[in-house]
Parts: sequence; C-alpha cells; structure tokens
Amino acid sequence: MPELKLFTVGPVACYPQVLEAMASQMFSHRSDEYRALHRETVELLRGFLETDGEVFLFPSSGTGFMEASIRNCVKRKVLCTVCGSFG
Repeated sequence: MPELKLFTVGPVACYPQVLEAMASQMFSHRSDEYRALHRETVELLRGFLETDGEVFLFPSSGTGFMEASIRNCVKRKVLCTVCGSFG
C-alpha cells in the first residue's frame, strides 16, 4: 500500500528527523540557546527573503501575532468580524 500524504490541518505524518528533534529537551525562550537560535534564524530569513530590513520572530500563535499587530496599528476601538474557522 502506498504511503499517504496528508494535506490536512492535522494530524500529519512526520519525517523521522522531525520526530527525533521534537523528542529533545526544550529550552526557555529566555536562554542563551534560544538567543543563538533566534539570531541564526533571523539571519537565514534575511538571506532567504533577500532583505536588509528587520525580520521579527513572534513566539506566539498566529492569533497572538494578529492581535498584537492590530492592537498596535489602530485606535482604542475596532470592529472585528470573523469569517469561518480560521478567521
């Protein structure tokens, strides 16, 4: 039987390397390890995006990022409408 590729929101099949990485000990977003990973990731993204501009990593869900963006770009009151499961 051929291996199925799942193109759904989850659960999905993972490569063995991904499962191995996920099994490793986590480290704090305030640790030296995270700071080094953050710097490396930002530099890689700058190259990938071909930009000298700022690249921001936001340790949050997509919803958290959207809320922070909106809260910092509008006045105190805003009308928020929802369309479907993913906003």
